[in-house]
Amino acid sequence: MRYLITILAILGSMSCFGQSIRGVVLNKINNQPVENALVRTHKSSVISSSMGAFTLNNVLEGDTVRVSCLGYKPTLIKVKSAGSGPVTILLEPQSLMLKDVQVNRERNFKQDSIRNREENAAGFDYKSPGLKDMFITRSPYPDKNPEPVPTISTGSLLSVNLLSIAGIFFPASDPKAKFKKTLLANEEQNYALQRFNEKKVSQLTGLKSDSLKVFMDRYRPSVNGLKTMSDYDVLAYIKKCYAEFAWKK
Repeated sequence: MRYLITILAILGSMSCFGQSIRGVVLNKINNQPVENALVRTHKSSVISSSMGAFTLNNVLEGDTVRVSCLGYKPTLIKVKSAGSGPVTILLEPQSLMLKDVQVNRERNFKQDSIRNREENAAGFDYKSPGLKDMFITRSPYPDKNPEPVPTISTGSLLSVNLLSIAGIFFPASDPKAKFKKTLLANEEQNYALQRFNEKKVSQLTGLKSDSLKVFMDRYRPSVNGLKTMSDYDVLAYIKKCYAEFAWKK
């Protein structure tokens, strides 16, 4: 009798700690493995391998397992027996393409950029002064020719352009140069916001509020990095980062 009680106690403790379930996550359409799928209960979580395989520990009978992956509709399964054989989980794909409103906004961004460059052409086209701009050639006869003359002759005088000198040796103090720098910085910032923004990330990942802000701050790519990415690359980057973010979370 004592042995029976001991065995029952051991079995009871095992059920309290839970068991493991093994399985594979597949694409419901083509039965291809789904990599980086998040498989989790309220106690534990795991990411599927490149072959879609996973082993989830600390699972109790009756637990609900949630399976999610960027680009797929999440699904829930009820654990009937944690000690049963491998399970196959089929995820239904959902479109990762940008919606029409997003595509239109991209086109408007390009139009806005062109319009901005046209309206601020003088600022964008500004070139910092060079050594040749340090001097102004003037005629020695101001009454006859008060305007600067383009060439130096034996009858010409040279005067110094103090503003050009300041622009050459102190470029940071040149208001026109600073204005151009501001225009270029704003243009790059707008480009980055169009390619990688909270609305797009939230639509793809479901993240909101503080979690979304943390994700944006942690995984925001550089402007130069975004310039090398296609639209598909940006979506793939968000997918990869979200899988890592969900795992660490």
